[in-house]
Amino acid sequence: PRGPENILRPTMKGIIASEINDSNCLLITEMIMQGFFDELEGPEMIALLALFIEESEKMEDELTPEEKKRDLPPKLRQMIDRVLYMRDDLELLEEERVLSRNVYPETDWSVYLDFVPIAYLWASGCHVSEIYQISNIYEGNLIKSMLRLQNMAEGTIEVLKTLEKHEQANKLREVSNSLIRDIVTNNSLYVTT
Repeated sequence: PRGPENILRPTMKGIIASEINDSNCLLITEMIMQGFFDELEGPEMIALLALFIEESEKMEDELTPEEKKRDLPPKLRQMIDRVLYMRDDLELLEEERVLSRNVYPETDWSVYLDFVPIAYLWASGCHVSEIYQISNIYEGNLIKSMLRLQNMAEGTIEVLKTLEKHEQANKLREVSNSLIRDIVTNNSLYVTT
């Protein structure tokens, strides 16, 4: 039967997920709702979002996940571990509830650790020369990834404001604004005027 009582309405999580466009909206929504950003400083928040940036440039000697996290602050390492566990749980839940009904969503559950240390250093105010000491990332990839990360941060800020998490939104806004500096600009990499 149709009627106002049978109309499906989105939950707060559904509304938030609909506002996230640059990465796994389910995972970021859960991260926000479960307070993953609440205890982090601005550069750590940026680094946590960097889990969704795939940097394809491979290191010559491939590092383990633990080695990639080694130089990060303990609180950030703990949050990354929580994201990895939550990702695994959500992926399993999707398999049990959705795939069992012969529905095959194209959810991308990938998270990447390669760009996290780079993002953390850059968000902490390090110079590009310090980035090149720990990574062989191409300049164009650094710029492209930082611009994408800044865009992700802006979307996350809006969600945090919607949830009235103003302290977290302000911390993230401050560091997000500092991502665009030095070689990282909004100018085209391919066209000059």
